[in-house]
Amino acid sequence: MLEPENEVEILDETLDIQETADEMPESTIEAVHIGTMFSGPIPPPETLSGYEEIVPGSAERIISNMMDESLHRRTLEKNRSKMQPNSLSQDKTRHS
Repeated sequence: MLEPENEVEILDETLDIQETADEMPESTIEAVHIGTMFSGPIPPPETLSGYEEIVPGSAERIISNMMDESLHRRTLEKNRSKMQPNSLSQDKTRHS
């Protein structure tokens, strides 16, 4: 526990700090967020080269992965279209 005279000293120091803070001009902090977006199967060349610089061989892997995913998607779509009856064929059958 603090002695009463020490409590007064601490209180005086605290008030001095508060007065100093009150005298300081207010400042504003401004933050800026810069983002990049792209649309398409592969990143733009600048981004791709950035990956390549950090991890050699990564650009080739990214493009290869994109090609594999594209082939997989087309295969799924082809199989799905084979499984679904053609709506035009059904319409012709109904109207005959």
